[in-house]
Amino acid sequence: MGALLIVGSTLYIARREAQLARREAIEKTQATPAQPPAPFAD
Repeated sequence: MGALLIVGSTLYIARREAQLARREAIEKTQATPAQPPAPFAD
């Protein structure tokens, strides 16, 4: 039972990290290349 929990949480974390990486890649491709990535700049 404990092993199942560990495997399940590991898969969940891996899936979340994959989603975040994919979202970052999409945002990078959608952003205009001439614009520097500065979200906190005015």
